[in-house]
Amino acid sequence: MTQIIKDTQLVMNYLDVIAAAGDSNRSALGFFTRDTYRDKIEKGKVWVCADDGGNFCGHIMFGGNQRELRIFQIYAGEQHRGKGIASSLVQELSKHGEQLCCLNLRADVAEDLTAAIGFYQNQGFCALKPRDKQNTTGRTVLIFHKRLSTPSLLPREELDLVLNSDALNTEPDSYVIDLNVFMSLMKNRANKELVSGILKAAISGEFKLFVTPEFLKELQRHKKEEDVLLDLAQNTLPSLNKVGSNELSELEETLRELVFPNRQKGRKKAINDESDIRHLAYCIHYRKPAFITEEKAILGAKEVLYSGYKLRVLSPDDFRIEHYGNTDISNLPVPIIGASETLQVKDNPSDQEKQDFFANCGNISEGLQKIFQKDSPQGSCDQKAAFLGDKTIAIYTARTKGVGHKVLEGVILADSSEFESRNAVLDYFLECFLRFYQKLKTTQINLYISTDAFDLEELCLRRGFQRANSSPEGMLLLNKVVAPKLITKSNWAEFRQSFAKQTDVELPNILPNYPQKGNQATCINAGKNQRAYELSIQTLETFISPSVILFPKREGVIIPIHPTYASDLLARDESFLPFPTTLNAILRTQKVYYRKPTHRNTFHNGMPIV
Repeated sequence: MTQIIKDTQLVMNYLDVIAAAGDSNRSALGFFTRDTYRDKIEKGKVWVCADDGGNFCGHIMFGGNQRELRIFQIYAGEQHRGKGIASSLVQELSKHGEQLCCLNLRADVAEDLTAAIGFYQNQGFCALKPRDKQNTTGRTVLIFHKRLSTPSLLPREELDLVLNSDALNTEPDSYVIDLNVFMSLMKNRANKELVSGILKAAISGEFKLFVTPEFLKELQRHKKEEDVLLDLAQNTLPSLNKVGSNELSELEETLRELVFPNRQKGRKKAINDESDIRHLAYCIHYRKPAFITEEKAILGAKEVLYSGYKLRVLSPDDFRIEHYGNTDISNLPVPIIGASETLQVKDNPSDQEKQDFFANCGNISEGLQKIFQKDSPQGSCDQKAAFLGDKTIAIYTARTKGVGHKVLEGVILADSSEFESRNAVLDYFLECFLRFYQKLKTTQINLYISTDAFDLEELCLRRGFQRANSSPEGMLLLNKVVAPKLITKSNWAEFRQSFAKQTDVELPNILPNYPQKGNQATCINAGKNQRAYELSIQTLETFISPSVILFPKREGVIIPIHPTYASDLLARDESFLPFPTTLNAILRTQKVYYRKPTHRNTFHNGMPIV
């Protein structure tokens, strides 16, 4: 049996043997002085694995920051190799990183150390790319990353700003539809286009559509002549399996009291009431999340049906899309010049360009391809692709889906190509996604990337995205808080209610004045699980970015700037700034402004700049 020793005083007893192991394996472990080992031990950055007798078996030396823990050395003694010593040290460091809310582990390994490379790959590390600089011996060094199961960057003792998992799964994946909805198509009613849109969305795969066995009975009862449309519905839509009448009788009686409390069983159209009740009973029996109908009595009982049975009742009007404004994305100027070839971003790539991209990306999962290539019959969609010369090197899409299309789903993918403006392209696509979302009244934001896209994930996390609790195979799902573009006194109450629903965090009832102490923004009061916290405004605005809170008494600064400098700083509309585009200014979305030392008192952290 072995144990991992972390206590600094106990680890210090192994200083000599650790230093000796490092000196005798410099080509693999690198060179560190004895004082360096001592300093790392004193800081708790060296752990030792020892047997029951206290004999040294191996050690790990690490460092890094809150975002990323970095392994500098990992060593197992020759007589202890093959016994899982190094694996246990990595596993223990992974747990430590998750407790600290670190996002990743990192290890830099020389390209010629094949045994070490195999070890890290077996531990779940991915090699992204060679390090920009070779090591002191001139060898190429590969950067390995391992993603930890950490959803946020906040230490555990601070207020958790994390999205509720149940709030991210509010959209049904399947619906049961009533016969009276199809009547709208037959009789050319006002909502004919809505019903047509629902059917198109189901056929395209946005959700599944079912009917009940009672649907087929109603179909025969209402059919007076040959009706191609209803025959098509009968033969095309999947039906729920039939259930014995005795099995549903008790549930039907309860539902009748809830939906038709004042209707007599002997009334003229009682047979229609019985069909409606049986539809609902089937939905509840099979735990279907939603039922689409135009029956007013059922729609009137939607709240009690949801509270009692978690069954959502929807009308075709709930699928109406009225919230789209101008969803055109302001173009950032293209093309730019890469290291040796022209880099361009184009809207709406062709099917052939998409296929060529996926053919050259062996690491892209089938699930991501399906999400990207899925057609959206209604709502809004934005697609772009980046080209280096004639080669497609990155691709992006965003589309709405679900009831009222209030869920925004996006995919950003890039191949393994390394070029001068790679991060700028990924950041540009992320900027497009965020601009797109803020023009829509979405209630949920999902962004999918490939599991080895550590650089893209870091860009997303800086913009307030978080890892979802679970992701489809081969994908990483990131989520974002839904917030209006500008948060003011007029919409604060609506925002804080939505924020509490998404995070369980209670913000103040009234938008407070901007709390400022000296030149630094401070905190506002917040609560979670009946505990009071101080919430940093910078943390909050990072979490909801790119939204901005217009606190009363919040100061900003308007900066006059010469066009020459603006061309390097701003992505702007040519019609407003009529001067030539500087090619290397394209796709730059992280803005930097350099101020004179004499202006230092004008600016403070958290101040909006125009």
